[in-house]
Amino acid sequence: MIKKKWDILLVSEEAPLQEDYWGDFVRYVKSPIEELGGKWPAPHAQHLSIVALATYLRRHGFKPAAVDNIFRLASCAEKFRRILAEGVPVVGISTAMLMEKAAVERIIDEIRAINPAATIILGGATAERQSEVRALGDITVIGDGERALLEVLQALKSGRDLKGIANIYYRDGGRMRYTGSSSDMEINEIPPADWDLLDVRPSLFYAVEASKGCRYKCAFCSYPQLGRQALKKPELVVEELLRNRDRYGTGVQWFSDSNLTSWPDHTQHLCELMIRRRLNVPWSGYVRIDDIARNPGLAHKMREAGCVGFFSGIESGDDSVLRAMRKGYDAKTAREGVRIAKDAGLLVHANFIIGFPGETEETVENTLEFIRKAQPQTAAFTVFWIPVNSDASVWTDKKQWEIRGEGTRWTHRTMDSEQAIAHLRRAMSVVVNEMPNTVIADEYLIVELLGYGLKLEEAVSYSSALRDFHRAKNLGLDELKGKAAGHILDAHRKIDRFLDRSCRAL
Repeated sequence: MIKKKWDILLVSEEAPLQEDYWGDFVRYVKSPIEELGGKWPAPHAQHLSIVALATYLRRHGFKPAAVDNIFRLASCAEKFRRILAEGVPVVGISTAMLMEKAAVERIIDEIRAINPAATIILGGATAERQSEVRALGDITVIGDGERALLEVLQALKSGRDLKGIANIYYRDGGRMRYTGSSSDMEINEIPPADWDLLDVRPSLFYAVEASKGCRYKCAFCSYPQLGRQALKKPELVVEELLRNRDRYGTGVQWFSDSNLTSWPDHTQHLCELMIRRRLNVPWSGYVRIDDIARNPGLAHKMREAGCVGFFSGIESGDDSVLRAMRKGYDAKTAREGVRIAKDAGLLVHANFIIGFPGETEETVENTLEFIRKAQPQTAAFTVFWIPVNSDASVWTDKKQWEIRGEGTRWTHRTMDSEQAIAHLRRAMSVVVNEMPNTVIADEYLIVELLGYGLKLEEAVSYSSALRDFHRAKNLGLDELKGKAAGHILDAHRKIDRFLDRSCRAL
């Protein structure tokens, strides 16, 4: 009989939304290197979700194994299958980055084929919102998973009934039963992540949470705990940042909070502690642009503390659409925030949603005019998406919004999803061909490249080379295309050398 080494195996992977949501952007980023005979790096940066859970379980006496990149790296796939074959009794799957049911099914099919007796526990937004995904597993944890998962493992080990554990769905005969909700876990009780639980950490990019939830209630947003945001003590956050640097060799830290600047005084204090403790590690995160506009000194303090730039969901350059979205600011305020951040030496990544109810050809033009004037260094466009079974107003109040459909297939009184995709493609083309000071990129591109071992100036140069490659190809500028190709290939040689080292088991 094989001795069970582990109490639970925690796994994660990434599978983005379907083609019509991210397809154009993915092609934009990947097609130049593929045309030049290379390929975009396969592994994604290690996920905080399973490491945070494994850390909490280990500190409460359980033996967790954690494996990321299970379909992207051969060594991770081998470990995943080996632990299953050893008969691990419980497997937990994070669906936080698995946006489609098919991706979850693929993992579960492999688990069932190798270890059919394993109890499968799901967690993360996709399982929480989609009953057909929950039905694939035996148990689903709702919300923050640390406490509920610990109680589930304790119950399974002792043979106790699951019905007394809050915040879970569990299989009872042929149906899934919900046990009801309880208060969230106190954020300051969550320990810093033990990243050494992962044998392979492909990236120098490490995520950290300084808060949970979101203070705001934008109409399109499905972020957990809308309207409330719990802040972690800045002293604990900085200790974790220093720990990541000293133990794991962090190259860039990413604040995965919904909005790092919800309470600017709190962010200011956090930055002052980073400076005082001499963190000296580049970092980035999500920031509301109006927080920067209304607190002019904050951007300079963030830069002094090591911030290289931030992602801001500006979402539209049209005031009527911003009001409908319930963003709480106008285009003028957003432009001022971009200006202040750039003056402080920060890279501004601006995201824009195309197709929100009320969107028209004119409002899309206003967004493009906003980009022309504000000139964020990088920008991205996404098609309006209706998050199913979420707390987002566009889902709960669909009739009020006159929306039919869901996900990325929808129609409303001013536009449908096919028209939105056409507007998105045109917007990308306009930025690439007509706006030399703004580069198409996603929220992670610069920090992802830093995580792959590039220096900041190399990462910025790479994103510019992507723009130049596409522009030269569109306009027949062979000399510019050749120069851009050289930058792209040089960067990928460095990335490949880095990954050859980092993807070996530690």
